[in-house]
Amino acid sequence: MSPPTLAGNVLRSLAGQVAPGVAALVALPYLLRGLGADGLGVLHVTWAVIGYFGLLDIGIGRALTQAVAASLARRDVAGLGRLVFTGCATLAAVGLVGALIFGLAADWVAGSLFGVAGALRPDAVAAFRLVALALPLVTVSAAARGALEAQQRFDLVNRVRIPMGVLIYAAPAVALPLSHSVAVATGVAVVVRIGGAAALLWLVWRHTPAIGGSWRWSRLAFRGLVSSGAWMAAANLIGTVTQFADRVALGVWVSMSAVAYYSTPLDLISRLSIVSASLTAVMFPVFSAEHATRGTRLGGLALKSAGYTMLSVFPPVLVIVALAPELLTWWLGAEFARASQVATRLIAVGTLANALAQTPFALLQAMGRARVTARIAAIELPLYVVLLWVATKAWGIDGVAVAWTVRMTVDSAAHFVLAGAGVERAEDAGRAFLWTCLTASAVLAVVVLIPGPWARGAAVPVGLALCAWPLRHVLDARELLQRGRALVARAR
Repeated sequence: MSPPTLAGNVLRSLAGQVAPGVAALVALPYLLRGLGADGLGVLHVTWAVIGYFGLLDIGIGRALTQAVAASLARRDVAGLGRLVFTGCATLAAVGLVGALIFGLAADWVAGSLFGVAGALRPDAVAAFRLVALALPLVTVSAAARGALEAQQRFDLVNRVRIPMGVLIYAAPAVALPLSHSVAVATGVAVVVRIGGAAALLWLVWRHTPAIGGSWRWSRLAFRGLVSSGAWMAAANLIGTVTQFADRVALGVWVSMSAVAYYSTPLDLISRLSIVSASLTAVMFPVFSAEHATRGTRLGGLALKSAGYTMLSVFPPVLVIVALAPELLTWWLGAEFARASQVATRLIAVGTLANALAQTPFALLQAMGRARVTARIAAIELPLYVVLLWVATKAWGIDGVAVAWTVRMTVDSAAHFVLAGAGVERAEDAGRAFLWTCLTASAVLAVVVLIPGPWARGAAVPVGLALCAWPLRHVLDARELLQRGRALVARAR
């Protein structure tokens, strides 16, 4: 088998994130009808808890990816088995503690925190306790996936990610004819998660060099992972709290149906970050290896990664901002569109900012500057909580979207500024990328003011052309053409 290429790994990672988005697009309308707005709100919370359970990662998953990639770059593979096993075992223990706490607190979370009442409350409590069962393997799977990605084995990761990502949405929808219980929908999703985690662990054991002969705990590896992962853990913990705070604010201060009106477009639109997530998943071990070997391409690689993110995420964001009322009406109905169209537009803008931030975030952590990302998150957290409280009380769902988008925009700008200070300068490309971002911001602000869907739709290609002009200096047009031809040839 030929070794994996960087472009091929990006495409594999991209495929692993597109498939769940398609499944969500199809399944969410059925789940809304079958569970109701309140029931779907509870289900969104269970997905968020599982998805954001990186808060108990304590930085081990990302630190493991960095350590394995650096070891491979230095051709030091003797201790990989002990390194990977120590990371997985540590996260298993942390996950067990988290599962115990969350399981015991399920009744309080459902009743006191989210205010779920009536017949839905025992159903929600059961759903949250089922989520607790999955948490230990969810944390372990983060380490297993990180070890495979450090080796650029995205082909193996996606053998698990694609079916698991599709079934997370499809399985609860398929179960609706049997039961309209949120607990049942959560249970089948939990089974999918457990199966995916088990598959990832098996793949790590099979494919990590010499792991079969060194599958044991190492105190030295533990100290190294905890030391390098501590700042990553702080950034991940605070980031997870701030990302989950929007749904908590809606559930506590508005209603569970408001969680559904907000989270349903958020869940789908946030998947526009699939290219940035795919790029950074591939580029993080590349950044780590480049830094470990004292390479000089970090700045150029990071700018290209951010440029490809803008190239892929901005067009659909512009379409959503321009045509949000019409798209929501077609997808989920006129009532849902009236409640969510402003929030949907804001979420799309925030998603673009969040997607762009992933490159400098990964770059800083790959360079061993995770404390910078932690400090940014620590400064943002209290400011975000205050803004979230004020905006939610004033404007409800739209206020939550305002607070979330402001936070994502400020976070992205801060990461770019601080990451740029630590690498060699690429002045021309850097200025061109800045102009691209400013132009994109102006286009998004103007298109909302245009009356009528046809006029707004006609403005989309004009806005894309305006942003493409400065972006061409970030990305080599000839390189793009060559890559496009290679993809066509491969498809044939």
